[in-house]
Amino acid sequence: MNGNGSIILINGHGSVGKSSISACLEKLFSDDAVFIGFDNQVLWPHAKKEALKLGLLKDSMTLEEQQKVLMECRYKIIDEKNWMDFVREFHTLARALTEKYRYVILDTVLGVNDIDVDNGQDVQDFVEKMQGINVFTVFVYASPSVHAQHLVERNCLPGYKNKRPILTMKDFFCMYKPATADGHIVDVLTKQEVERALEVLHNNLTEMGEPQDFIQKNIAEIRELYNKMFFVEKQDCVSIAPHLAYDMVVDTGKLSSQECALLIYKQFFAKQNQS
Repeated sequence: MNGNGSIILINGHGSVGKSSISACLEKLFSDDAVFIGFDNQVLWPHAKKEALKLGLLKDSMTLEEQQKVLMECRYKIIDEKNWMDFVREFHTLARALTEKYRYVILDTVLGVNDIDVDNGQDVQDFVEKMQGINVFTVFVYASPSVHAQHLVERNCLPGYKNKRPILTMKDFFCMYKPATADGHIVDVLTKQEVERALEVLHNNLTEMGEPQDFIQKNIAEIRELYNKMFFVEKQDCVSIAPHLAYDMVVDTGKLSSQECALLIYKQFFAKQNQS
């Protein structure tokens, strides 16, 4: 390769199925592609560095104990470090990979750093930084109840199960906005759907033995965020859209990972043939 690689940017909040789709997509592109994740290539190395600096990783630890420490350090660096430093590091890595591979598949979580800002900006900045490189943007969607179920299935770290579902469900509010008439609508969000998602979360936390006051407090906080962000007029349903128009949207509540990957693969080449 000589700087001619394309980037397929797979974005969406945590636990919607981006990594599974990206892995399937890498197989479709065969040896011409590389798949990297924002978590694996940026956040986890920094988390490990922080854990080593603080002397938190011990040789006597089990793999499970090490994973718990790394997870704690991951959240610590996200809270304490400048999020844009991580994003810029990802920009540099992505550009460098286009020198080596024809197709670079990026599994990203751009746009989940702040509920109160226009979170389409992270993705827009990325595309602008990749000037001269073809970037195909894909948004991965899952309805709140489907997303909640994904979290239950993915939630496998003992002792840390209470944090990922709650924090990741809150990422939903960073990624979407009520759709305008000309917006790119991905779904019609209903209060009934929200309550289904909260019931899944409640049951999951209960099964893990979390105190009921802890559960009720977090359920109430998430419900209030839904009302604040989407049901301002006290309506029962609202059309929602991502903060930015993407080249395409896939819904993991309706399609399998393999089906999503195949659809992305076909749409990517269809767009290349048009340009």
